[in-house]
Amino acid sequence: MWSYRHQNFTVHQLPALKDNYIYLIDLHNSEILIAVDPAEAVSISNFCTERDVRLTHIINTHHHWDHTDGNKALKEKFNTQVIGAADDAHRIPAIDIT
Repeated sequence: MWSYRHQNFTVHQLPALKDNYIYLIDLHNSEILIAVDPAEAVSISNFCTERDVRLTHIINTHHHWDHTDGNKALKEKFNTQVIGAADDAHRIPAIDIT
């Protein structure tokens, strides 16, 4: 994992599957933690447990399974809001907001 700290947020890159990445955006001075394209739930769950934080949002850039496979498990565990494109809503698991 690598992290890049910006003035108002930190981006964490977590390896996923064999050749993919999940990005977490941690907004400073808030309780907001956003996952972008969670290919799997386990690495995000481990990150949250290790840091005692809660995932609040998921943003899916598109519907492919290697970008959405963690949606349902993460939503169940953290009561996370899932956000995605309206045109892809019927193919994004557990979507809440378009």
